[in-house]
Amino acid sequence: MVFELDRWEAMDGGAKAIADMLRRRHRSSTKQPEDFQVQNQKELIDTQTASAERPAFFVRWIGLSGLVVSGLGALAVSLMILTITRHAESYKSSRHDKAQGLATARR
Repeated sequence: MVFELDRWEAMDGGAKAIADMLRRRHRSSTKQPEDFQVQNQKELIDTQTASAERPAFFVRWIGLSGLVVSGLGALAVSLMILTITRHAESYKSSRHDKAQGLATARR
């Protein structure tokens, strides 16, 4: 059976009312298992939304992790370049100072 309700908010209450009516018609108590099943679109949509949120969280987490790792990699490369450049400049200046010292010592 398919029932249509006017308001979205009334779905849960409507499903409960229909289940209660079917229970009375089937003359079953609350202790017996039901021989029918009542589903509404709101429950289905809520389930789909909840199941779609978990993969979306993981995709966002993986993307953020990738950005952080690539940013740290770029920072490490920049630091290495600055360190190498400073060492090269200090090496050149020390060689230049030694060469000038030798030149003045020869005179």
